[in-house]
This record gives sequence, structure tokens and C-alpha cells, in this order.
Amino acid sequence: DIHTNLHTLHALVNININTTKRYVNNSLTIDYSTTNNIAGLTTGRNAVLQQLNSSVKGFSNYTNGLKLLANGKFIEFYSLVSYNNRPQHLGVSPGLHQELLNGNKPFTQSIQNITSPVFFTNNYISYKAANGILFQNYRLGFLIQNGDLTSTLSLQQADNIVTPLPDSFSNQLQWQKNKFYTQAEYRLDIGRNSIRLTIPAGYTIIRQNNAIFNVNDNVTRFMLTPSFMWRYKVGREHILSAGYRFDTQLGNMNENYPGIILSNYQSLISNDIPIQQTHTNIYNAGMDFRKSI
Repeated sequence: DIHTNLHTLHALVNININTTKRYVNNSLTIDYSTTNNIAGLTTGRNAVLQQLNSSVKGFSNYTNGLKLLANGKFIEFYSLVSYNNRPQHLGVSPGLHQELLNGNKPFTQSIQNITSPVFFTNNYISYKAANGILFQNYRLGFLIQNGDLTSTLSLQQADNIVTPLPDSFSNQLQWQKNKFYTQAEYRLDIGRNSIRLTIPAGYTIIRQNNAIFNVNDNVTRFMLTPSFMWRYKVGREHILSAGYRFDTQLGNMNENYPGIILSNYQSLISNDIPIQQTHTNIYNAGMDFRKSI
């Protein structure tokens, strides 16, 4: 049996200004929710009660605007600022994984607490210009992500005394990511052909610190991720297209916690790996068939 008790608050305030030479839109969102899940489960011959209490507390503010300049050129600005925290309390009874957690001795309950507040902001300004067959877009911006992951796992013994597990079952991760980026985009429209070349470049700095495991890593990367797209109009409605994109990604906060976490009544997980970087080459081709009715 599963019982869920959910309380949610969502508030949105939007301001929009639209004139012949200026457009501004601002949206502020506030979210608060609490969830209490109680699940009665059966594993093997044992009945298990799992209780997960979680909440979401956060806000986000999104701002976007356009300013018309002379000769049809535009200045665009964009800003996103957000904060959220998702604390969790997990209780599993009776105690499972006795051989791993408690020296093969029975215990009453596993108790885990996790907090993971994250602050994030992404901001850029761009200049757009169209001159006959050529469209140009230049962007300059920065991104900041600050996050913490704190987790503890304790056991309630048969005599009701709560004992914390060793540090290998805890996390105290501090994560910071700063990225400074620029992007140039060119689109050339000649007859039925449209060719777009996008050249994003970014310098990323990641710092992570975990005092419990004496981890203090710094990673810096310069990344260039170009893309190309060609489109050709076939007849009045159909479009033939082909493209290529090179993508590079760095690991995130959820991939770097060496302390063991109880994800549910039967799973214990940890991610004790260095910050990973992946490269992907993406090719695509297609035919878009359209028919007006």
C-alpha cells in the first residue's frame, strides 16, 4: 500500500512591456511543496515500511528583453536567477542490509537526511543584425552554479538508541561552476538554400570540495562546440535538411558524491569518480513533408 500526502503552493507574477522599439518580459515564480509518502512493501518474507518526507522550496526570476536599434538591428538581454532546496527525510523499518550497516546485528530503522540547496544564474547580452541575405547574432554571457549536498545515515537500534554510521555513509559536498561564454551565429539565405553556422565557445571552471573525504578538485576547460545546418526548400512546402553538431559536456554535482546514500529501501549508491568530460559528434539529415489543407 502507498499513501501520499501532498501540499503545494505555486505563485507567478508576470510583467510585460511591449512597444514599437522595446520589449521586456519578467516572470517571477515561487514554489513551495511538501510530500509525505508512506509505502508498505514486501521483500522476500519481510514486510517493510518506507516513509519519505520531502519538500521543495525555491524561486526563479526570468527576464528577457529586446531593444530595436537603427537599420533593423536588435540588442537582446536575458537573465535567469533561481534557487531551490529539496530536503529529504527517509525512514526504512525494520532495518535492512544488516551485514553491511550494523555488523550483521538486527536494528529497528534506517534514518537518512539529505539537503541539497542550489543557486543558479545564467545571463547574456546579444547583438542581432540582418542585412539582405545575411543574418548575424553575437552573444556574450556568464553562468554560475553553487550547490551543496549534505547527507547523513543513522540507525535506530533495538534499544531505540540512534547511532550515526561512519563517514563513508555521509556527504558534505560543496560544488561551484562558473562559465564565461560567447557565441557567433551566421545564417545565409540564398534562393531556396539556408545555411547556418553557429560557433559557441566557453571557458568553464569547476571547483568541488568534500571535507569528509578530503577532496578538493579544480577543473578548467576551454570548449568549442560548433554546429552547421543546411536547409533546402523543395517545392512550396517540403524542406530537405542536413546538419552536424559537436558537443562537449562536463560532469555535474549529482555525479560526484563519494559517500553512500540510501536511495530507497533496497539500494545503496555512491559516485566516487573524477569530474568527467564527454565529447559527442551528432550528424542528422531529414526530409520535412508538409501539405496545406
